[in-house]
Amino acid sequence: MENVYIKSMEIGFNNPNGIKYFDLKKRIEETTSIKFDSSLESTFIKWIGESFESTFDDKNQLNAIISNSQPYIRFREGVDIIYKNAYDDFSFRSWVIKGATVKQYLDYLELQESRKAAIQAKKQSNLSIWIAIGAIIISTILGVISILNSPKPPQPPYDMKIIEDKSGMKELQKENDSLKNEIYEAQMLIESYES
Repeated sequence: MENVYIKSMEIGFNNPNGIKYFDLKKRIEETTSIKFDSSLESTFIKWIGESFESTFDDKNQLNAIISNSQPYIRFREGVDIIYKNAYDDFSFRSWVIKGATVKQYLDYLELQESRKAAIQAKKQSNLSIWIAIGAIIISTILGVISILNSPKPPQPPYDMKIIEDKSGMKELQKENDSLKNEIYEAQMLIESYES
């Protein structure tokens, strides 16, 4: 949605040394689909007087110029030359955006960025939710498959077979006998030493 006021703030912000009303209006019409009719321009020219600064001596002089421009804006043809001169005086002055208007424009830009960030965050959170749901479904399916393919436990009565492995018994018996002999010899040495 194009807005004549936002666009004029953008143009004013990008022209810190000022811009003529005539050029501002022309740029808005060239870069947007906005076309100035008498009612839009009548309101817009008042807004420019409040939101931009020019070289008018005082607020009363500015208001007089805006007021005298209104008949020319509405009717264009067949009006007194005073009204056309007032409009031309307004149109060909250089207008600089006011600080308060710059703040409004920067607030608008910040709001736009916040909206974009919120939309992006919402998309990412939705994606995360769908990934989590997919992970839950996949883990459930794999668990069911694992249960269905696991080996079946034995059924009662349980048969138990004990198998003895006697291959290492002889070696253990030899080592045991050898240790007994060494202990016996050590005891004999201790007894002879004590006596």
